[in-house]
Amino acid sequence: MEEKDLLDKLRELILKGETKKLISQLVHLTKEEDNNFKLNKEIKSEIILLSARFEDLLKKQREGIIDIDKFDIKKNNINKSLIELIEKIGEKAVVPSPPSNRIKILIGGLGSVILLLGFAYYFLVYMPSQQGSTEFKPQEEEEPGQFIIIEDSPITNPPKPSRIHEPTNSKAPEKKKQIETVSKQVSVTPKDSLPDQGTSLSWKRNNSTDSIFFRGEHINQNIKKVSSGKDCIVYNKINGTTYLFENYYNIKDGKLRDGKLLSSQPESILWKANKDNYVVYFQGEIISRIVTSSWSVDDFLIFNPKNGYTYIIKNYASGWDYKLRTGEVISEDPENILWRAKGTNFTIYYKGENLTKKRIKHEFYGENDYRIKNKKNKSYYILENYKNRKDNKLRISEKE
Repeated sequence: MEEKDLLDKLRELILKGETKKLISQLVHLTKEEDNNFKLNKEIKSEIILLSARFEDLLKKQREGIIDIDKFDIKKNNINKSLIELIEKIGEKAVVPSPPSNRIKILIGGLGSVILLLGFAYYFLVYMPSQQGSTEFKPQEEEEPGQFIIIEDSPITNPPKPSRIHEPTNSKAPEKKKQIETVSKQVSVTPKDSLPDQGTSLSWKRNNSTDSIFFRGEHINQNIKKVSSGKDCIVYNKINGTTYLFENYYNIKDGKLRDGKLLSSQPESILWKANKDNYVVYFQGEIISRIVTSSWSVDDFLIFNPKNGYTYIIKNYASGWDYKLRTGEVISEDPENILWRAKGTNFTIYYKGENLTKKRIKHEFYGENDYRIKNKKNKSYYILENYKNRKDNKLRISEKE
């Protein structure tokens, strides 16, 4: 293929937004030996580097560990580098041509530079300005001081505990009145059909922009979205609902589609896991890096520091198929403790953490109760009727 034809084909792929095809074509050029021109080592190295960057970006998108806004920014940066690379190819490629054609090649090269400048303006100036008016830009997350998160990734499952704490018998002061709190559990089941109360989201997407509608109005500035493999999870700030846009990253035909309702509760979490890792979503964000989690027999506890809620995933290991599911709220107060008792053993959980024996003090309190001091918040708790509750069920206690 002649240089001019090849460059025209590469520019056409850039213009169509077909980054994957463009990179595939460039990688093919690095392996082809019968070119009309040869790529030098510098250009070959740049092609290999950009190919690796793009494959890594696609992998993060498939695994749902990068949100769509960050994905688009990084993809545009790669497109910028590709534009510059095509310009280098036009300048440095050596094309064997008859002397009579040199003027034509010179003119063609000048036209290439002008076209590339036009493409650069389109991708780096025009497109971002358009996206600014149609796509939501996420706010900076406030992370705990011990974490600095730029891009999230799946979190490794903690090992299951092999033993629980053994209480010691001792006398205690007179028992104080304590009322046991019944946990508020909110079960959110994904629905196959959309509600008919005018709360559904619809969307359409083409190569450069997407549009999201709620009650007939464009609401891109009132949503937060994050990728989950090839799908997109979208949180509607207006009414606190969360939707799934299925096959979102593969559809660019501009047709209007309805989203699938995942949750009508603004405080619910979504999660997916395999036997090694898990990912947690909350209000259109990935929060896996900031949650605290621990096993509780066959269940899994997750504490969300963004709202102070603790969630339970029952029979956690049965959901290791990496499918998207909802968690169940078990406590809305971050200062509550959860506890189980069986035989002479008990386990205490605080903010999603299984407290070790070193982090609590414990003693019998009256005839049937048990008193716990949580060293982490320096508060006392009563495990009411502890002596008669050895069924290993998860219960809640408030601090005194």
